[in-house]
Amino acid sequence: MRLPILRLVLLLAALLPCAANAAGFQPDQQYTNWLNQYRNQVKGQSPKLSTNELEQLAMTLARSNRLVQILPEMLFEAEPDFEHAAELLKEFPGGVNALTRYGQPILHSAIDYNRANTMEFLLQQKANPNVSANNRPVLLEAMQNGRWDMALMLIKAGAVVTVTNSSGENAGGLFFERWYPGNGQMSPGELVPLLLTNGLDVFQATRTGTETAIIEDCLQREQGYRYNGRSGSTPAFSELLLTNNASPIRRTPHGDTALHLAVHNGYTNIIEVLLQNGFTIDQTNSAGLTPLQDLVGAGKANIVISPGAPMPPTPRSAGATNVPSVPQTISAYL
Repeated sequence: MRLPILRLVLLLAALLPCAANAAGFQPDQQYTNWLNQYRNQVKGQSPKLSTNELEQLAMTLARSNRLVQILPEMLFEAEPDFEHAAELLKEFPGGVNALTRYGQPILHSAIDYNRANTMEFLLQQKANPNVSANNRPVLLEAMQNGRWDMALMLIKAGAVVTVTNSSGENAGGLFFERWYPGNGQMSPGELVPLLLTNGLDVFQATRTGTETAIIEDCLQREQGYRYNGRSGSTPAFSELLLTNNASPIRRTPHGDTALHLAVHNGYTNIIEVLLQNGFTIDQTNSAGLTPLQDLVGAGKANIVISPGAPMPPTPRSAGATNVPSVPQTISAYL
């Protein structure tokens, strides 16, 4: 340990109350063991320190290490002792972001133990909502484990929703991979809008290296629920995702616009909204297909868009082949 760091710790020791007199901390045998260890370590590394300085530094280090051990014990027992934990954190504020004996931040442990009340307490104590362990951001850990209530807390506390983990996964991709109706988890109805308003791009891939967009994953799942007769209990995320910051220039990795996705999946109410907000029926995707050409090519001719309303000619793209002609009106599909 270098001398400037020692001086900084000594300053911290001077500002903190003496360990023996601290209201929230009482020395025990483990603390004594740490104290003896640090006395010998500091004395060997910094022989120029006075006896008083050496003792202050050793006490500060021993107290810090013991508090890091005590906090998880208080927070993850059957009845968390938030009152005494708060007292300890007044003495050692850094403990709220310290690593547990398992080498991960306490916030991650709250997710592992499924302790929403502990998560709430830690965030109230100014825990870092963007803390990461081994390139595993805590928000993505919450998503990975389906802790939607904790994810909601983290985002409200300032967690960055656009972060990725070491596998290239993102918050939106993890959510739509793991959420399904009737799985006993709290309704994520508030979580999805919060993800969107905080910068989640649903047209990006679910993870690095794949071509399936977050929005495509969502639509595929909703279609499955509708097919199996479970749509009544399914939040209508599709409309929210397709119309949020909708732009004709935004495309999935497959090259489809929101209008292509809405038409292909039969979301007639969304089609109307998109057509009223800058989308046109003759836009082509990366395959050179307009939404209706894509629809006919897929063998789906049951879409209904303003029955009988005239539509502009739908030209074929020079790059598209074997594309059936599209009538001037949608009435042919009715």
